[in-house]
Amino acid sequence: MATSDRRVGKRQSRRLAAIPIAILIVLVVAYLVAEGNLTEGFVDLRDWFYWFFRHYGAPGSLGLLYVEESGLPLPVPGDVYVVYLGHLAQASVPPLVQTWPATIPAAPPGSTNTAPTPPQR
Repeated sequence: MATSDRRVGKRQSRRLAAIPIAILIVLVVAYLVAEGNLTEGFVDLRDWFYWFFRHYGAPGSLGLLYVEESGLPLPVPGDVYVVYLGHLAQASVPPLVQTWPATIPAAPPGSTNTAPTPPQR
């Protein structure tokens, strides 16, 4: 009986701890929306990505995937670039089959980038 009482107590304390965090998140989002900065930032970001993908297309998407996998924080996850490539190739099966191997050379090399270590003296 004592073990089940402890489990119930832990669950209740977790729920109680989550309430202030949820309230804080709601207040921050409400503030950002009321100030207008949040929506303007998303519109600017959307416009930039629209321009970038229209201008550079699939090679630009692969380049951004490489940069994102290299560890440079971008505002959009790398999955978005892969989805965009799939969107470009949606017309038929051969372009979809070609898109999959095209992403392979971009992701692993980016993941293995490391800064050179200085020589030891």
